[in-house]
Order: sequence, then C-alpha cells, then structure tokens
Amino acid sequence: MKVSRRSLWIPVVLLAAAVAAAAWFLTRDRDEARIRALVDDLTSHLSKSATEAPGITLGKLAGLEKFFAPQVEFDFPREKFHRTVEAREITAKAGAYRNFFSEVKFRVRDLTFLSRDRDTATAEGIGLVTGRTAGRRESVDDSREIVMEFVRHDGKWRIRRIAVREVLQK
Repeated sequence: MKVSRRSLWIPVVLLAAAVAAAAWFLTRDRDEARIRALVDDLTSHLSKSATEAPGITLGKLAGLEKFFAPQVEFDFPREKFHRTVEAREITAKAGAYRNFFSEVKFRVRDLTFLSRDRDTATAEGIGLVTGRTAGRRESVDDSREIVMEFVRHDGKWRIRRIAVREVLQK
C-alpha cells in the first residue's frame, strides 16, 4: 500500500497544533498565577499591623515601585479622583495613607480575568479594606468592585491602571 506524501503531513500538522495549543494554555495559566501573586504581594505590602515596626514599614514602602508600570492611572469616581502618576510617587502616597491607620488590611477577592494576551491583561475583583484609624481608632470596613489593567514591563507583570467601578456602570 502506497501512502501519499500529503497524508504523512496530516499527523505532523495535527501534532504541531496540539503542542502549540498546550503551550498557550500552560503559559496563560502561569501568567494568570503570576498576576494573582503580584496582587497578593501588593496587598501585603500595603497592609499594616498594629505592632509593625518602623523598619518593616520602610521596607514595605521601598518595594512598592516593583508592582507598577512607570505610569499608573488611578480612577476612583466616588472620590472624584482620576489621575496618572509615576510609580515612584506611589511610595510617598502609600506612606501617607498608611499613617492614617493604626492597622489596615487590604485584600483583593474573586480576581477574574476579563482579557489577556501576551503583554497585557485586564481583571476585575472585589477590593477589601479593613482596619482602624490612627487618631480616633474608628473601625473601617469597605469593599469596592475594582478593575485592574496589567502590562508586561521588562519581562514582568506590572499594574498599569486601577479603577473602581461603580455597580451601576456594569
């Protein structure tokens, strides 16, 4: 039985397609895991315990730039705050914000990817803030729907945009 050259290529092409699809799925999952780890690490750096030593605070603040693209857009409609800042400005603003609290915990829950390609991704989730203010020791417990955009910068995922999405805007 003679086999044509064309029929020999069919399994090769199918195998190549299967390998490409598997590589895409494995890479996608790894990138999403890296982005989730980035968000978890950021919330850990922003959080503050009641007994946190000043040296720990300085270390956390000094490492904040690594989470962000060089230019970061913030959009918080309820606070009427829409601004693009440089990543290095975030350290000073985060330090001032953390001083407002005696203790604060940030978390992002239910992070779901809306889109992702090789160098960009968009995800939404619920941002949670709990803690106590420094002066009056008032309790803070707030949650907002957030949308985050990520970009691959120098081979690593970075946050390019953080926006609060009001529920009526869905």
